[in-house]
Amino acid sequence: MVFIFCDKKQRKKTIIEWDEDGEMKDLINEILLIPPRRIGEVHLFTTRQGKPYYNPETMKCNAFDSSWQRFKDRIMKLTKVNENFYEHDLRAKVASDSGTLQEASDRLSHSSTEITKRVYRRKPTIVQPLIKKNRHDFTKEK
Repeated sequence: MVFIFCDKKQRKKTIIEWDEDGEMKDLINEILLIPPRRIGEVHLFTTRQGKPYYNPETMKCNAFDSSWQRFKDRIMKLTKVNENFYEHDLRAKVASDSGTLQEASDRLSHSSTEITKRVYRRKPTIVQPLIKKNRHDFTKEK
């Protein structure tokens, strides 16, 4: 099974594959309970009625801050997370946990890996030391 979404900004389709009976099943069932909206009105954070928290007329996020705080409190209680985090940190987590830079860039629908590398890949790069094959040669060099 796949999930397809289109990034309007980049005009790029991203396809997410998963096992139908795996971890994503409950999430998809929950998403399907969200009331349908017209195309072009897709918001990441919505009320239980499917309406966005952000009101462009008043330029305020009604009740989002308290909902976000409850979400963070729940995460900190149920997991090993012990530092404050923000909404945008979720994207950085996805990018940092991806196996490769290209994979991270694809997941975030970036057209180039540069922005992914500069902004979103927050974990340090792990490298192996350069070791000479013949160690005894290293001590003889002068």
